[in-house]
Amino acid sequence: MAASSSNLDDDIVVLEVRSPEACFDDSVGIERRISEIDAWELRDEELFIQPENDRIMKIRVHRNRLIEHSTYFGSLFGGGFKESSLDYLIVEWNLVTFMETLQFIYGGPLHVSFTNFVPLLEGALFFGVESLVMQCKSWCVQTLSSKKMKISGELLRQLIEIWNFVVDSGLHVFLDLYTDFLALNFGEIMHCESFKELPHALLKACISHPLLTVHSSERDLCEALLNWLENNCQCSKFSSKIGENPFDILEKVRIGLLPLEFILGQLWVKFPSIVASFRTTTIFDHISCARINNHSDIQVGYLESFRLRLTQYSEKLDLSGCQQVTGMMLYFSLFPPGTVDPRTFPSSFEKTRDIFLKLKSERQNSVVVSGASLHRSHRMAFFSDLQELNFSCCWRIDEGDIIRWLQLSSPSLRVLKSSYCSQLKVSILDRLSEACPLIKAVDLSVDVSPVAQKVSVLQISREQYLGSQTFSNWKRWSQSKLSNLTNLSLKGRTDVTDDDLIKIGALSHSLSVLNLNGCISLTDYGIGQLLSSCKQLRSLHAAWTSFGQHSIRELLSDSANHNNSRILDHGLNSDSSSSLVELDLGGCKDIDRTLLIKYMMSAFSLSYLSLRDTNFDDEGLHAFKGTSLEELDLSETLVSGRALAYIIGRNTGLNVLKVRGCKLLSSYSDWPEVDDPRSFLGNGGLFEALSGIPSLQELSIGWGLSGFFLETLRPALRYLKSLTVGLGGSLSSQAWMLLPEICPSLECVSVCFQVVSDEGIVNALQNLRYLHTLELQHCLGEITRHCLSVNAYNLKSIKLDRVVPWMTDDDLTILTQNFRSLSQLSLTGCKLLTSGAQHIIASGWPGLTSIHLEDCSNITVHGVSNLLECKAIQNLFLRHNVSH
Repeated sequence: MAASSSNLDDDIVVLEVRSPEACFDDSVGIERRISEIDAWELRDEELFIQPENDRIMKIRVHRNRLIEHSTYFGSLFGGGFKESSLDYLIVEWNLVTFMETLQFIYGGPLHVSFTNFVPLLEGALFFGVESLVMQCKSWCVQTLSSKKMKISGELLRQLIEIWNFVVDSGLHVFLDLYTDFLALNFGEIMHCESFKELPHALLKACISHPLLTVHSSERDLCEALLNWLENNCQCSKFSSKIGENPFDILEKVRIGLLPLEFILGQLWVKFPSIVASFRTTTIFDHISCARINNHSDIQVGYLESFRLRLTQYSEKLDLSGCQQVTGMMLYFSLFPPGTVDPRTFPSSFEKTRDIFLKLKSERQNSVVVSGASLHRSHRMAFFSDLQELNFSCCWRIDEGDIIRWLQLSSPSLRVLKSSYCSQLKVSILDRLSEACPLIKAVDLSVDVSPVAQKVSVLQISREQYLGSQTFSNWKRWSQSKLSNLTNLSLKGRTDVTDDDLIKIGALSHSLSVLNLNGCISLTDYGIGQLLSSCKQLRSLHAAWTSFGQHSIRELLSDSANHNNSRILDHGLNSDSSSSLVELDLGGCKDIDRTLLIKYMMSAFSLSYLSLRDTNFDDEGLHAFKGTSLEELDLSETLVSGRALAYIIGRNTGLNVLKVRGCKLLSSYSDWPEVDDPRSFLGNGGLFEALSGIPSLQELSIGWGLSGFFLETLRPALRYLKSLTVGLGGSLSSQAWMLLPEICPSLECVSVCFQVVSDEGIVNALQNLRYLHTLELQHCLGEITRHCLSVNAYNLKSIKLDRVVPWMTDDDLTILTQNFRSLSQLSLTGCKLLTSGAQHIIASGWPGLTSIHLEDCSNITVHGVSNLLECKAIQNLFLRHNVSH
């Protein structure tokens, strides 16, 4: 027995592990770690651990096991070194990492994570534990195989640390794994705060990856790269690397998918030299003139710049604002990269479609496409994960191309956004339901600004209404599959008829969100018929329509049916409630007052309510018993300050309040007759109620507001993002000076009929960090050229209506130099401007999307050709600009 014990002792060696830093917070942590090791299943062998302190630990291990699993210890103990005869060895390594490595050698459990991956792999490489290296690789393969993972800023930092380590270690197999993972999840990482810490080589590898998945738009990708450049291009780490150009990452951006307003706006402001060189290329002509249909004269390299950034993992595609998008671009993106030559690309959409349909149906090995051969391995692209598509403002692509492209590539689409596409008609719903039977949300909105603010209500009987309907396409529509449709926006669609609504209501019983704002061709009866069919509505926007008695009765009927109770002559049963959470009836002045009051008594669940520009008064407001309002718009109504204070006191979760134009807010009949206006606050007044709102984000007010109350409302305004002060309100010079302090988050300031000064405006421009919109309309005061000399690079929109009549062409030039990021410009009453101002505008702000010039003397006396040099222009308003 003694001999056996002696042989066992000969196999034991004591390792004194010294950590360069403390690895445990206290003795409790050490004991916990030892207890974990004691729980290992180590066959018949034992580990004896003796902690000295939080940096030193003695461990008795078996020499042969170390030799068997570690090339480092194998060489040390069996390579003729002096350590081969020692039974006591000092190892300098991180205690936790060494113990985890030892744990793995002894067959204990190993828990790998992004946090301990680098120390474990570093230890495995140093001590030559090949099995641990393979285990780390196996963990990587399994973990990084997830194509969709929520990546936090801290996780991205760990991934960067891992990537840097494997680069320094020359472990190329790990490089590929991490590059693949980051490329597929790039849409997540580019929104992390730590994105700016990505090494240039890693960033370039990701955006060059064939499966780069952005999950949004090319603009988002470009903005992320620009932010990375702003944080890194001045760093000394690039100066030491000869031939490394940080700006080469922009070469991977597909500029054919960027909105012109972005290219000529934000990109031009930050990197004018890049945009200047870009504007000299032929591709800019194709973007600005949308000549992608003339594909034969586009060079091969440039053609790839128009390829949609889609992979089989893409869930969203945002092309909003890309006016250059055409059907040819959609079809081109179905061809695999590198297989298309502009000279052999099919000359018509129909021919391309036929080719793809043949590929899809016959699945043949080879198909000849205008001289180019597409083999089976290079079949048409199929984007099965694509859930959301945004074509907003893409007015050059027609309905047929959208539908055919969706049929071929993305039949699983759920959401289609195509606002401001007037070429698309409501009839697209029929074809869309066939191409994408799972479609849930469709946005076909157009601009509602031209809609008249006074709507004539067509009063007809039910018999007259039914006799006027043709239902010519009813049979075809009845075959549509709109049962999944829950969200539909037809805002501003003057071509939508009652016939269309009845068809939609009959086929879309699951509809829960409906926007009909500005649909002036609809009748009250037609809207009512739709409401009678759609019993699951939760959001209804019907502003500036003929919404009237029939429609409000249907809402009342729904309220009663919702709770199986009857509407009584003197009110509603207390159990009755409407299912709506959003209601917008702005401008609908023909609603029966009594019926509206009854409905207000049942609208307990409303979180959004808009009755702007109606005859809504205190009685209706007092009838409202809801406590969940987040947005309230009662502009241009007859409500008083006391009634409004009552509602605000019950709805302290308000984020948006719009009461501009409510003349009764400051009515003396509603306030006690006192000399000191501060006493209003002690009598249940409006501003006392407002001061109790913890997170107001938007406030629009006129009558009843004074500079004095800005200080009073300080607690409620600390998160305010938008402030509008109209006629009847007063924003004093002192209030202007307090704005940055009281409302540091302000993004939009709009004032009308106010007294303003240079000092206040300059203070706002210099100290409101997030301000992007400034509107001064019909204001008085001393505004001089001094306010134009402030650098306001963050400002996106400015409106100067009859406040700078002294503005000349030279002043406008100064404005272009200091307000470089403008995308919207509105000038009224600048009568000293000449026709040369057009060139100043076009050259100073080439990315303008909206131009409003009114009563500016001779600015258009020689035409408007220079203004049309603003290639991104979407809204051009010119009136009274030629003197007589």
